Amino acid sequence: MKKLALLLISGIALVACNEKEYTVDDFMKNDQLRTEWLKKCENGEVRPELLNCINSKKAIDKMRTHNFDYLDNLGK
Repeated sequence: MKKLALLLISGIALVACNEKEYTVDDFMKNDQLRTEWLKKCENGEVRPELLNCINSKKAIDKMRTHNFDYLDNLGK
């Protein structure tokens, strides 16, 4: 039983380590990548505390802020 638990934990750790980590800029530049990761994070396919989940959400926030800044400056 202990061996099985160890194998499962090791397997999960290896899978998590194989995921490429993307930056906020990567997610801002690539709509498809951002959408893919947001879906994975929201539907529970991956843990929401993964760096890619955090960065994909930060990219959305940054893009929204940029759009609001643009609209604010449009009338000036």
